[in-house]
Amino acid sequence: MAQETSEVLATGVITGPEARGKVMINRRPSGEVVARLSQLWVAPGAPDVRVYLSSNTDGDVTAGVTVELGKLTSLSGDFAFAVPGDAELSLARTLVVYCSVYSVTFGVASLEHQAA
Repeated sequence: MAQETSEVLATGVITGPEARGKVMINRRPSGEVVARLSQLWVAPGAPDVRVYLSSNTDGDVTAGVTVELGKLTSLSGDFAFAVPGDAELSLARTLVVYCSVYSVTFGVASLEHQAA
């Protein structure tokens, strides 16, 4: 039986002073959209680190269209976050790794959307 593959919607590389890694946003055969972070590293001791999609090219999560994907459960590794069905993925320009305790952006990935 052939396995169905996910469609790649966007990719990017997370860079910043306190976070690094890769991101790939996929649409599964079921239609669910998932943001996958791989090889993620966040500075040790960082509290309450969250992941957002933002319409801002600089990764500002306080303005524009922002969607919180969730909270990191650890500061390194691979993660998957479901993208809410009502999120306008076409508006997402960046994926942001953000410390909500200190209101500081740790890292940003510019998203390169794939042609349909």
